[in-house]
Amino acid sequence: MTSIIFIVLLIPELAFMIYSLNSKAMHTRLRSFVHLITFVIFLILCMLKVIEWSMSWYVLGVFLLILAIKAGFTLFSAKRKIQQFSRKKVVSKAIISIILLTVVLFPAFLFPQYKAPIPTGNYQVATAQATFTSDTITDYFTGGKRQVNVGFWYPKEATKPYPLLVFSHGAYGIKDSNVSAFEELASQGYVVCSIDHPGHSFYTESADGQQVYVDKSYLMEIMNTNKQGYYSKAERYELIKKWMKLRTEDINLTIDTILRNVEQFNTQNNSQPQNDDTIKLYQSIDSSKIGLFGHSMGAAASVQIGREREDVGAVINIDGPYFSEITYDSNLDDYIATGEEYNTPILNIYSDQVWVQLKDGTDTGTYAGNKISEQICKESYDVYLKGTKHLTLTDLSLFSPFLTYLLNGGADEVDAKESIQLENRLIVEFFNATLKGEGRFTSEGIYEQ
Repeated sequence: MTSIIFIVLLIPELAFMIYSLNSKAMHTRLRSFVHLITFVIFLILCMLKVIEWSMSWYVLGVFLLILAIKAGFTLFSAKRKIQQFSRKKVVSKAIISIILLTVVLFPAFLFPQYKAPIPTGNYQVATAQATFTSDTITDYFTGGKRQVNVGFWYPKEATKPYPLLVFSHGAYGIKDSNVSAFEELASQGYVVCSIDHPGHSFYTESADGQQVYVDKSYLMEIMNTNKQGYYSKAERYELIKKWMKLRTEDINLTIDTILRNVEQFNTQNNSQPQNDDTIKLYQSIDSSKIGLFGHSMGAAASVQIGREREDVGAVINIDGPYFSEITYDSNLDDYIATGEEYNTPILNIYSDQVWVQLKDGTDTGTYAGNKISEQICKESYDVYLKGTKHLTLTDLSLFSPFLTYLLNGGADEVDAKESIQLENRLIVEFFNATLKGEGRFTSEGIYEQ
């Protein structure tokens, strides 16, 4: 869509340049008339929702409005000044217009218009936001009480309690990183709670409007960890433990707060109005059925909580390492698997970038725990989505293909939307089998588009 609009806007500018150079006239009135018509057409396309009005189009809309206002003054001014023809002026106008079009369309190129996957379940999806505060955890970044901001996706017309699923985003992601999965799960009869980890999240906003961006020191730690030789493996292991402590505390805070609220809002003595959306949300949660899932670092934290909490019935690891299942061996100067038994059912969904590390022919490294998943886990399944990269397994691949390309270090070899839909289907199937008891998960294997 963005490329088409760019070409459509570019053609008149080039045509005017060629026409003016050939006729040796500026054609100011004709140019103004075209700018006015262009703005009207843009408005019509927005009203018809051919262009879905969003932040991607704000700059272009303002730019076209300015051109339209300027054109109106030119067309309807009582004093009409005829501009002297200048070849240099004609060419420079065309070049400036092309540069401006590129600039004002940059947000649309960065965040193009796309059709999100449509939930396939029977339930309409409702959403809610909340901020949970701990009285016992000190925030590593601020020194105050630790807060986490969460989003909920749940069946709008709940007819019974549904399993609770808690999601943790990647290294510097956001809680909305896999919204298509949350909506699909909610439509299928789940309550999904996704966590923003302040300091680790790229951006988060609390219920009282407090905004927090990713901590610079943490961001530098992540970036330097990916540089060969910047940290020793021992130093990197200490960083991993620090990151996992923050993540797992946030997840525990979230689960514990939700469970307390479920108990509170299901007591007969609750005096709050029964039509309150918050009441409906917590009364729709089955606290006896809890699943965890996450992407990358969030997946690693989910795996660790799946080991530590007995009330967690299933875990999905999306392209993450089993940090909790490795230790640093100073003799080898490498990470080795602890080899301890893991009792919670787990589904691993991998991209090319992780799969190649799993198959490197060694039993050490960051993914040492993943490599022996079948040996240590009572129930473990591996799915490899061939042709995907790390961030293809998040909605960023739909929201901003350009950013995904940059952060992934290359283009995907698959259709992003089809890959996301497949991933979401696998997630639903696994949780259906483990938390709802609907058959067995039978979709393990390698998938190629």
